[in-house]
Amino acid sequence: MPETPPAPDAAPSAPRVIAWLAPDQVELVRAVAHACGLELVGGGSPERGHTGGVADALGAAPVDDLRSALASGEADLILIAAPGTFGSGGANDANAIESARARGVKIACLEPIPPGALELGSGGWTRSNHGVRPIDAVRVVPMMRSSRCWRDSGDAIESFGRVRTLHVEALSRPEHGSLGARLHSAMGLVHSLLGSPEIVYASSIGPVPGISPPAGDSLRDLQGDLSAILRYADGRAASVVASNLAPTWDHSALLLGDEGRLRLDENTMHWNHHGADETDVHHVTWPKAFAGLTPCQRAVGDAIARLIDPNSPADPPVDHESVLAMSQAALLSARTGQGESPDVIRRLAVGG
Repeated sequence: MPETPPAPDAAPSAPRVIAWLAPDQVELVRAVAHACGLELVGGGSPERGHTGGVADALGAAPVDDLRSALASGEADLILIAAPGTFGSGGANDANAIESARARGVKIACLEPIPPGALELGSGGWTRSNHGVRPIDAVRVVPMMRSSRCWRDSGDAIESFGRVRTLHVEALSRPEHGSLGARLHSAMGLVHSLLGSPEIVYASSIGPVPGISPPAGDSLRDLQGDLSAILRYADGRAASVVASNLAPTWDHSALLLGDEGRLRLDENTMHWNHHGADETDVHHVTWPKAFAGLTPCQRAVGDAIARLIDPNSPADPPVDHESVLAMSQAALLSARTGQGESPDVIRRLAVGG
């Protein structure tokens, strides 16, 4: 009697996702889930009375509490598009992140968690458990330094060498995230190229002319524009323009150095060499699944796809303490009208 052939391997199931979002982010989350092949199994909102509405719009079960979802939710990915107060709740929030990480759940957030450098130590985010810290279990998406164009241009950036002057723009609409999220992404890129500056000078303006964004130490819920100049002890400099009140999503960087000028946005790289007639140009090729997405949806989707792909190379580690301190120094400078030191803020946050 012939042997029964083995049954074919079952097709892998779609990663299950619980999303936590504001009502105006439904289309963003839905588009990203579709492009990345995710199954939306739960949805909730930090805005009172909107959990049922966002869950219905996503075709998912309502989720009333983000901390409970992290601690015990049946999901492969928790996508936090709008954290609300999460991240400022002390050790309980860090413990919830640790519970999710221990079960193998991936966590992505459109906003920095925690929302300020001074909450790093007090909230338990840098407490190490077997060599793993809660802050390292949260992937902030998207970060400019991990964008597809930046990854594709890695060899060119390395060959470019020392950067003398850097200009970064991080612009979005309000539903794409806060001003603090755009500032955090821009500062992460600056830090990856130049390190932490000696001093930061900044100015900001809110949605209403003549009124600055609310004063405080948190990057959360900030609306408006911020411009910053970062000065380094060796004479190098960087400038940052961040806004969540722009008409479109637009992220770009300009590098000046001994090897010429390098300009990158999310679709192209242009390298103008000194003394060369030709410009090196690279155009990003996006997956077919991302066709029709808006620039913001594409950037978030690309970051999520890499996070859930076990074969994707790990993103370079982020110095969370330094990047948060740089962002917070910019907020403080905008409030005081004086230059502020990220190193001082970092020492206050983590000691040393």
